[in-house]
Amino acid sequence: PLYNTSYTYDIATKTYPRVMANRPHVDEVSGKQIVPSVVIGLVTEYGIDPNGIHSVYHTTGTGKALVFQEGTVVEATWSKASETASLEFTDATGNPLGLVPGQTWITVIPDGRITYTP
Repeated sequence: PLYNTSYTYDIATKTYPRVMANRPHVDEVSGKQIVPSVVIGLVTEYGIDPNGIHSVYHTTGTGKALVFQEGTVVEATWSKASETASLEFTDATGNPLGLVPGQTWITVIPDGRITYTP
């Protein structure tokens, strides 16, 4: 519960204010709520590190992404060829997916753990 996050589109500011543990998630330095213009749910495999404490997410290869921007959601594909490569996002036809200007927040999440209302 301490790390459960949610975003609700704010049509007036065209942003997605971030909430964590049922409270506005604020930047430690500025004290202002985190309000990205784009939220990407990067769906990937999840496991626990052998130390039994830390989460491990696989972020190379390819997988499903949900891209939230301008009050809509697009199902996309993410790909990353290597640890040092950039993430790439493509639409259903394989074309690069454009993102609106502004802060983009990427949330890495196991399949089945993301819910939304279109």
